[in-house]
Amino acid sequence: MNHLYTWLTSLSVLLSGAAVAQSTRPVSMQKPPVAAIKPKQLTSPFGTRTDNYYWLNERENPEVISYLNAENAYTEQQLAPVKGLEEKLFQEIKGRIKEQDESVPYRDNGYYYYTRFEAGAEYPIYCRKQGSLTAPEEILLNANELGKGKAYYQIGDFEVSDDNQVLAYSEDVVSRRLYTLRFRNLKTGQLYPEQIPNTSGNAVWAADNHTVFYTRKDPNTLLDFQLYRHTLGTDPKQDQLVYEEKDNTFRIGVGRSKSRKYIFLQAESTMSSETRFLDAATPAAAFKTFLPAKPTICTRWSISARSFTCAPMPARPTFAC
Repeated sequence: MNHLYTWLTSLSVLLSGAAVAQSTRPVSMQKPPVAAIKPKQLTSPFGTRTDNYYWLNERENPEVISYLNAENAYTEQQLAPVKGLEEKLFQEIKGRIKEQDESVPYRDNGYYYYTRFEAGAEYPIYCRKQGSLTAPEEILLNANELGKGKAYYQIGDFEVSDDNQVLAYSEDVVSRRLYTLRFRNLKTGQLYPEQIPNTSGNAVWAADNHTVFYTRKDPNTLLDFQLYRHTLGTDPKQDQLVYEEKDNTFRIGVGRSKSRKYIFLQAESTMSSETRFLDAATPAAAFKTFLPAKPTICTRWSISARSFTCAPMPARPTFAC
C-alpha cells in the first residue's frame, strides 16, 4: 500500500543490518557491482564540475540496465539469510495499519468527495455522494481495478467539470511521475478516447465544461514547462500550446481559484515567482499578468552580512496565447 512506504524504507535498513549479522559468509567475499567511471564536464553560471556517474541517467542504455540488474541481484544475495525475518516484519507492520480506512469528506459543487481503502486491497477507491453524506455512494475511480495486472499503478489527481458530468484524472504506470491524462463520462461510465501523456497529473477545467488546461513535463528533467489547452473529445495532437517556460530554473503550474471564476498560471523558481490569470468563462482569451516576477540571482555568501550577494536577472520574456 502507498502508506507503507515509510515503514518499508526502515524495514530495508533493518534487514540489511540483520543480513550482515546473520550471514555465514564473510561480507568481503560478496563483491558488490562497481559502476564504471565516465567523467563528464558540467558547466553552469557558477563554474564547471565533473560528474563521474552522469551516464547512469541514460534510462534506455543497456549498460545502465545491466548495472542496475547486478545491483538488484547483489541486494537479493545480501538479504537472502533473513528472508523469513523480512516477511515476519512486513506482516507485523501491516498488522499495525488500519487497512479498512476512509478520508474525511469534503464538499465541492454540491457533492461530498472522499477516498476509502478496503481490507486486503492495494489501492484507494475515490468516491462521492450528492448533497448529503447519507446519499448513495458513487465510485469515480477504483484504482484496484484500474491497476489490476500492472506492476505499478498510481492515480495522480482528478478534477470534475463544473456540470459534474465529466471526470479528468491522471495515472502513472511506470513510477516516474509522468502522468497520462484521461477523461471519463460520469453519467455513462465510458472513457473518452484521448490519452495525454507526460503531464504533471493535474487538469483544470474552464467554465464551459469542455476546455481543459494542463501542464506537460520535460521527460528528462521532470520539470513542468509547457501549458496546453485541450478540447474534450478532440485529438490531443491538436492541443494548443499556451505557454512554454524557457528558463529551466523555473517550473510552471496551473490552478483554479476557489470561486471558480479564474484560472491561474504560475511560474516559480527558488528566488522568484510570477502569476498570470484568465477568466474561466473565456478560456480562449489571453492570460494577463497579475503579479510580475522580480527575479534575482544570488552568487556569493557574505560571512559578515550573513547573506548572499544578489543582483537582478535579465528580464523574463513575455508571452501571448
